[in-house]
Amino acid sequence: MDPTACLDIIRELTEKIIVASDGDDDYGYVAAALDHAYELADHVQALDEWIMKGGLLPDTWADPPPKEGD
Repeated sequence: MDPTACLDIIRELTEKIIVASDGDDDYGYVAAALDHAYELADHVQALDEWIMKGGLLPDTWADPPPKEGD
């Protein structure tokens, strides 16, 4: 498992859900949002299991950028 790639997918899917949810109440938007939500949940669960078993954190979590003012 590549935790960094998984986090990238989680971020992409989150954006897709937001975009799909901003559409009309047309069935196509709802179906797309549900599809993305299911895939998102799958990746979140996989990343959680990975980390809980002692796997490495995604790169941006393991080495976050410095905070402003530091």
